Amino acid sequence: MQARQVSEVKESDRDVCPVYRVDFWATPGPGFAWNLDSWLLDGCPDVLQAVSWAVSRAEGRPFQLLVSFDANADGDSMILLLGENPNETPSGGRSDWGFTASDRTT
Repeated sequence: MQARQVSEVKESDRDVCPVYRVDFWATPGPGFAWNLDSWLLDGCPDVLQAVSWAVSRAEGRPFQLLVSFDANADGDSMILLLGENPNETPSGGRSDWGFTASDRTT
C-alpha cells in the first residue's frame, strides 16, 4: 500500500449519502450451503454507522459490507469494503474469515 497526501476535498465533490449493502451469511451446519440475508441501507450518512448497524444485527454471523454511489446499485456495481463471500473462498467459508461482531474493538 502507498499513501500520498492530497489537497482538500470540496464538499460538492462528495456524495453525501451513498448506498450501503450488508450481506449476512449463515449455514445451518457442516455440509449445508451458505444462506444469504441482504439488506440495503438508504440514508446512512457514513461507513461507521453502516458497520455499527451490521454489527448490531449480525447475531454471530459473518458479513460483508459493500457501498455504491448509485442509488439504483446492483451487486455488480458495488464496492466491497470488508468481509468475504464464503461461496468464493477456497475453504468455502468454513474457517475463520470475514468480519463478525467479535472483531470490533472497544
